[in-house]
Amino acid sequence: MLLIILRVKQPALYQRWIAGDLPAAEFIRQWEGTDAVIESYEKSFIHAYLLAVDPKQEQAKKEVEVLRNKADDENTSQNEKDMLFHALRKYQDLTMMHNVGGELLSYWDKKIKLYEGFGAI
Repeated sequence: MLLIILRVKQPALYQRWIAGDLPAAEFIRQWEGTDAVIESYEKSFIHAYLLAVDPKQEQAKKEVEVLRNKADDENTSQNEKDMLFHALRKYQDLTMMHNVGGELLSYWDKKIKLYEGFGAI
């Protein structure tokens, strides 16, 4: 569902991300700069999911390390730390439970395109 929403609401960003031309971290930053209103819990889940299925896993792993460092930083507010720890836990859960990365993303993108072809989206 998340991928469908992103494809419909931010098609140009979505296409760049799917093609591997835009790292998940940059996709997230640009999407947050739009008029999208998301709660911190949703934001942390979206962040974790996008990093877990990022076609460029090496970049995603670097971003995860940045998030870990920020979560451990004493200057980070407790609210932001909670959100970061939630995102990191979700990322870990997703990467442990599923074969993530470009293969999973490509699979779901093909399904979304199929549904679009039938006018379902």
